[in-house]
Amino acid sequence: MVNLDPHRKQNSFVDVPIEQFGYIGGDEYRVQDLLSGATYTWRGRRNYVELDPNIQPAHIFLVHR
Repeated sequence: MVNLDPHRKQNSFVDVPIEQFGYIGGDEYRVQDLLSGATYTWRGRRNYVELDPNIQPAHIFLVHR
C-alpha cells in the first residue's frame, strides 16, 4: 500500500483473502511490515490502514500464519 498524496494522511480498509491462508472470519493473524519491521495483529478479512506521508507513506505486509 502506498500513499501518493505528499500532503495528507490517507486511510482505507484492506481486504485480505484470509480463506486462502486457511483462516475464517474471527481468526487472529499477524502481519509484519517489511519496511518498518512493525508487527500488527489483525482479525478477519477487512482491516484499517492509515498512511501518513510524514511518518510512513507505504507498507509492504507479510502475512504470518
